[in-house]
Amino acid sequence: MLETWFLNVPSLTLNAWAISFTQCARIVVKYLPDNFTTGPYCPDTLSDLGGICDWDGENAGLYQLNGDFWKMVETQGYTFCDADGNINIADPAAGPTSSNNCLEAGEDTKAEQTALIPLVPVKAAAPTQLTTVAQVGLALTNISIFADAPSVLTTGNLPALDNCGGHIDPGGCTTGTRPPRTSRPASRRKASTPTVT
Repeated sequence: MLETWFLNVPSLTLNAWAISFTQCARIVVKYLPDNFTTGPYCPDTLSDLGGICDWDGENAGLYQLNGDFWKMVETQGYTFCDADGNINIADPAAGPTSSNNCLEAGEDTKAEQTALIPLVPVKAAAPTQLTTVAQVGLALTNISIFADAPSVLTTGNLPALDNCGGHIDPGGCTTGTRPPRTSRPASRRKASTPTVT
């Protein structure tokens, strides 16, 4: 299964900040391995079962995206649904301009990711402070590992994960274990214009 995800794995020389040369493996992977599925992420309605969320508001913790969760966050001043109980779903790649959206990025079947992996790793002199959504590395399954998602307290939007903690990143690459939902009509996703601040 994973062999079909690798597009090429040649060796190359990387100039690391013009200080030293390191031999690296260059790994280019498709957006999703063949026969690998993801989701669910944002549920369509308050009564549907979605993925999970690492909620960092009041009563912080890991929650299933279900009716109980939406009721809890509503008491904290967040309304992630319309008057009919439909969850507000936005694609972060489109740049949501409002808050109170459940974020679920769309897959891009043409997306590729390139990782440069040192053939002989060298321990860093000091730890590196990870920023929000910093790319940390590549798992043995060749799925990218990222740092924390943006905080709902900062953005007002909730990044949805699948039940294994995976998601589709704004670049269109995915991770996870369950089938993607292809039945959601395009009209259920908010179209928005990114803003520059």
